[in-house]
Amino acid sequence: MSLVNRLRGIYDVPVNDGAGLLDGKDTFTRSFAMPPICLQAADEIEALTAKLAAAKKDANAKQAKIDALMLEWCPDEMTPEQLKEWGNRQQVTAQQEPK
Repeated sequence: MSLVNRLRGIYDVPVNDGAGLLDGKDTFTRSFAMPPICLQAADEIEALTAKLAAAKKDANAKQAKIDALMLEWCPDEMTPEQLKEWGNRQQVTAQQEPK
């Protein structure tokens, strides 16, 4: 159960009585009215989470560009840690997949 859902008054309640629910699920959802400030806080958390994800994606793209330039122009100056991180960021593309 996430903080955002709790701020919105949405709770998943587990059913552990052995019989379960008629639909076969082991939880049911309860919703409660919440004060506007809680709803605003949930919206703000979601917006900040999205901005953080975008910033991380941008930072990773910039780091990939830096690594590519270093490998091309000064590979001897890359530390073992930089080379390891560069290797960890490599991804197989559709063109590189073995057939």
